[in-house]
Amino acid sequence: MRRICMFILSISILCVGCQPTPAQDAVKQKNTNQLIEAVKEAEQAAPAPVPVKERMPQRFQCDFVTDIRQVHVTADVPIRVLTEGVFPLLRVQRRQFTNEERLTVYKRLFDSETVYKYEYRPTREAVVKEIEWLLQEPTAEEKKEFLEDPEESEETWAAYLQSRKDRIEELRQKYLSLPDDGTPLPFEPWDGSLFTIRDGESPGMVVGVEYPTPRKMPSYGTLLEGRPVYYSHEKEDGNDTYSVFSFDKRLDKPNVERIALEDYGKAHAGAAITARQAAEAAMTPLVGLGDFAVADILWSHDADDVAVAAGKIGKQAYLVRLTPVFHGASMPYCGMDAMDIPEGGGYTPSWCYEHVIAAVDGDGTILGMAWEGPLQETEVVSDTTTLLPFGEIMDIFSRQVNRIYSYEEDMHGSLTVSDVQLGLFRIREQGDMESGLLVPVWFITGEYSYANHPEEVHLYDNLSPIAVINAIDGSIIDVMKGY
Repeated sequence: MRRICMFILSISILCVGCQPTPAQDAVKQKNTNQLIEAVKEAEQAAPAPVPVKERMPQRFQCDFVTDIRQVHVTADVPIRVLTEGVFPLLRVQRRQFTNEERLTVYKRLFDSETVYKYEYRPTREAVVKEIEWLLQEPTAEEKKEFLEDPEESEETWAAYLQSRKDRIEELRQKYLSLPDDGTPLPFEPWDGSLFTIRDGESPGMVVGVEYPTPRKMPSYGTLLEGRPVYYSHEKEDGNDTYSVFSFDKRLDKPNVERIALEDYGKAHAGAAITARQAAEAAMTPLVGLGDFAVADILWSHDADDVAVAAGKIGKQAYLVRLTPVFHGASMPYCGMDAMDIPEGGGYTPSWCYEHVIAAVDGDGTILGMAWEGPLQETEVVSDTTTLLPFGEIMDIFSRQVNRIYSYEEDMHGSLTVSDVQLGLFRIREQGDMESGLLVPVWFITGEYSYANHPEEVHLYDNLSPIAVINAIDGSIIDVMKGY
């Protein structure tokens, strides 16, 4: 089987020079209804499904030069098929995290049965000072300045004065509840719900465990909109915390490397645990809350910029990236958010691709963690999908590379493919940021160097891959557009 696939691959590469290169953009708005109908028709006519791994070559190999700008394209990497069986076609939608999920994850991260709200806790003295300030009547000059704003009026001024009175009463009640000895009230236990303020939900409040110093937390979790887990662990000196986002994720930088799958069973230099054990540590807080697979594991550091902080790395750690599993098939890790910018301008919420990323110390301690973009499966459109032959995927890839490198400055550059994954990926309809489909795709990354500036390397990573090819119909997917 492998010899046949490699023969098809060789023929397709030889034919690259004969293929016209379309001038138009390959990324088109997908008609998901047509895609669904095609998959259903193919499913009815198809024989018993064969595992995808048995139908694909083991490696992604090519060596050719593009037609327009003579870019040298090379690849010889394993194909990572992200299923042991076949790929389904699923409908999914964006979902919110439940209170139980938030509370469960933080209890596990803090290793505590009780998690507290971390809020400003005034003393009686502080409350008295604020009441005294509010009791001072605004001056005529202050009112004049207020009303100079065209959006304000006598009615809004009256509402402002009433809000001051309401706040005084609120503070009076708080004063009566505070201890006489001048200490603040203790933190309130947290039930997992988002905090609220007078104007509604507050997206940036903090939770943690009780701590002797009222205004300091040893580690903390931040509740941000759509992000239930944003956990940071206290540094050894106690002056700051580690965040998963403080560890460098750029593979084109020194001291950052992707750990090869065959090395997951080894402890990296400087670590007491293996990469596989680090992945197990990252999955522990998520047990029972979803099914996740390891997308990749990096070995990284917490220096903000190696160029100016060389020798100042405080911590090196494993960066474990997890993606959800649906019906035995997982997703490539994609760090980009899908965005929908209306033609007439304006703003719509972005939609990130679901993932978990955790920084795990060499001893197994979780230093930082974030879980974003949760999905909910709403329908199994098809249990199995019919994929395009590998040779056809190679033809599409070569045509797409010709499209990408069509500018004068690209002449005689070099593109090296570093990773190829075949897994599920979310696509959406234009204008819809709440629902979409999970389809199998070829997710291809690598790096490009310019002939005139060989030291200048452009990295095509999980934020901006070389190509994301729909494995069913061969269409090109733009990760930023989400389709």
